[in-house]
Amino acid sequence: MTDFEDELEEVSEPLFERVTSTTIQIELPEKEFAAIQRIAHEQQLDYAGLVRDWVLEKLYYAEMMRQVAKEFQR
Repeated sequence: MTDFEDELEEVSEPLFERVTSTTIQIELPEKEFAAIQRIAHEQQLDYAGLVRDWVLEKLYYAEMMRQVAKEFQR
């Protein structure tokens, strides 16, 4: 860092914001869990990441549908 000391700049606010998250636990039959693991492996993802992506996709879709329904009610 001493090589670039003249280029350093002091900042008064944080540059990065920490994202908070919550962990949930769900019960699945072994057959469905095995299918999730297989799909995750095929997509080169860990199974928790795959399930998280699916949940986020569903939430996005549900929110879009809620907004559309709200527009039709006006």
